[in-house]
Amino acid sequence: SADETEYLLLLLKEIKEPVILKWAILSLGKLQAPAAVKPFFEILNGNNEMLKLAVLDALRYMKDISTVHLLRIQLPKEKSTKVKTALINSLFIAEDKEALSILVDYLDDPDNGVRKSTTNAIVAIARKLTADELRATDLMGQLKGKVLSTKQKETREEIISIFGQLKIPEAVETLMAFLTDENAEIRSEAAMALGSIGD
Repeated sequence: SADETEYLLLLLKEIKEPVILKWAILSLGKLQAPAAVKPFFEILNGNNEMLKLAVLDALRYMKDISTVHLLRIQLPKEKSTKVKTALINSLFIAEDKEALSILVDYLDDPDNGVRKSTTNAIVAIARKLTADELRATDLMGQLKGKVLSTKQKETREEIISIFGQLKIPEAVETLMAFLTDENAEIRSEAAMALGSIGD
């Protein structure tokens, strides 16, 4: 109701107790209150990890597609690995194809959870696209550039995995080069990806 929304928005402004704020945030999300979007993004720009995570949960309840571009803007600013992971998962849930070019940058994040969430998001979003839409995103070019330039084994494994999961024929040449990599895990991942593409 309008009164309930107004009361909860007032709590966001006046109360400083994190547990009460978290409750108010989640309640506003369940009410799908558009008036909460601005204060939610003010919280995302703050320093309280618990409240940021509550905002991201609330935005999922709201399913407000207009907030997706704000999530894309917020992601590069975020320092907390938990919040970064939650932001990436929110973009994944929103199936935001505009996020693909940004997500590639998180494949070499130092945190394993961020890298895995990024891989899952890229694969899930890319699978929703037609072949022409996927080509238009230049995802392949970005992934090839990243896999060839990075020294981080985990990043190379994630990208090789993406090539295999998406069954991208344009990746065959790149994957063939990894069959002679000095690292056995990279060679194995490349062989599996090539097998997936050949299916």
